[in-house]
Amino acid sequence: MIESLKMNITTFIKRYSLLLVAVAFVVACDHAPPPTPASEVTPVMAANTASSKRVAQSKTPGVVIRESSIQSINDLEVEQTDGKKFKFANLKGKVILVDVWATWCGPCREQTPKLAALQQKYREKGLAVVGLSLDEKSDQALVQDFMKQAGVNYPIAYASDKMSGAFLDGTEDETGSAPIPQLFVISKDGRVVEHLIGSDPRHSIARLEEVISKELN
Repeated sequence: MIESLKMNITTFIKRYSLLLVAVAFVVACDHAPPPTPASEVTPVMAANTASSKRVAQSKTPGVVIRESSIQSINDLEVEQTDGKKFKFANLKGKVILVDVWATWCGPCREQTPKLAALQQKYREKGLAVVGLSLDEKSDQALVQDFMKQAGVNYPIAYASDKMSGAFLDGTEDETGSAPIPQLFVISKDGRVVEHLIGSDPRHSIARLEEVISKELN
């Protein structure tokens, strides 16, 4: 009877050990802190920089943030990667697509060339794409190198605490960190008409283009 029990235990371990390893790997990918190689693309990356850790207010995927949050930072001046200053107030009257991202986020890197294509296609019609990077300013060379590789044709600014808070507050996951990338389409009159979070099933360039085209016409 003891030998039979040993055989059953051995069989169980062999049968389920691979499954347990696989589950552990998936969990690690979902919550692994940066840096993450660009080749290891995961559906959601937690924004773990000091400027983006927030107290959870809402856990609803795809939640549209309050327009007042963005309007409060219209005149806030932040530094772009090229050293120039940037303010959302300067884009008044345009449809704005805001991309909150980081170079250590695989999905962010993957979508960047597609955002550049949208900017190229709709620039003359009034679209303004803006990137808000969660990278440290000390990583400026890394950010600029990636911008060249991805063909970025729109301004990218370093997100200050107040700037990142206006966009990310209320989008934290169970770890207390806000996932990225996050995309916001802001209408000409300052309304947030679309908000897409990294793991949101609606998160696609086709959806973005649909909303942008509608707002521009």
